[in-house]
Amino acid sequence: MKNTIHKLFWAMLLLMVVCGFVFHYQAHRSTGANEQETSFVIEMGDDVVIVAQTLEDIGVIRHKEYLLYYFWKEKLRSKMLAGEYVVPVGATVPDIAHMITTLGKVKNDDVKLTFPEGWTALMMAEHLTDNGFDGDVFLAIAKEPSDELRGAYDFLPAEKGLEGYLFPNTHIFDRQATADEIVRKLLDDYDKQVTNELRTEVNRQGKTLEEVMIMASVVEGEVQSEKDRKLVASLFENRLEIGQALQSDATLEYVLKNNKVQHDAKDLSYDSPYNTYMYPGLPPTPVSNPGLESIEAVIYPTPSENFFFLSNPETGETFFAITHDEHIANKVKNGL
Repeated sequence: MKNTIHKLFWAMLLLMVVCGFVFHYQAHRSTGANEQETSFVIEMGDDVVIVAQTLEDIGVIRHKEYLLYYFWKEKLRSKMLAGEYVVPVGATVPDIAHMITTLGKVKNDDVKLTFPEGWTALMMAEHLTDNGFDGDVFLAIAKEPSDELRGAYDFLPAEKGLEGYLFPNTHIFDRQATADEIVRKLLDDYDKQVTNELRTEVNRQGKTLEEVMIMASVVEGEVQSEKDRKLVASLFENRLEIGQALQSDATLEYVLKNNKVQHDAKDLSYDSPYNTYMYPGLPPTPVSNPGLESIEAVIYPTPSENFFFLSNPETGETFFAITHDEHIANKVKNGL
């Protein structure tokens, strides 16, 4: 009888040791059932028992006891920090414990926004507003930048807005970013993308960077392919040299805030320095924020003798002509 009790005792002891080992292992190595990043909040004053239950409920730990055991073993109970957290897939209990006792607020507040080439400052502002940023202040800064802001960037023209220099790209902003910080990030990107090599070439050609940016914004609004941009840039240069009006729909769209395949007689008679059907030469400012491809097309155009072009509204194909008669023939051919 004594021998049986003795064996039973050791069996129970062994079972307890095995169970303790398994529990210890699971508390250190097990992961939750969450199949995607899962966020949760620890409020000021929350106890680890409440937090452990929450984490079990949302599936980031298998059992609340694992976290409670780990906190007890590592003496972490008084070290938990309030904050908003994101638990990645595959996080272990020690990973989570480390996160909520040392990192504080770790939720990624970054917001990725894409500003396509050819967007205006107004379009950018609306996109920012739609994503929770202060688009109105952004637009106000773009229209009338402070002297301090203008002085921080030597490429900005004097006494004009930032249209043309708010570089279109995919940008990542902190959720709490101010309009001023967003503006500066776009200007910093412009400063990086429009290299010293490009600016030196502009100077070598006897042009100003402002002239290039205005022309690039017009080219951006007219055609899409790199080949066509280089040809249209050359064509516009040909017109400028003889004093012929650019006749760009992109400049009319900017001032009229519309987007038409063809503008009617009323549009074409709208009296504005941005109406390049009425006034020869460049418009006063860029009419959008062009991408690098359009900027380079203006700096390195493909020489041609063309003075006219049109784009087929259905296919997008661009047709060039040297004479007005050839241009009319292209219109007829494309049903325009």
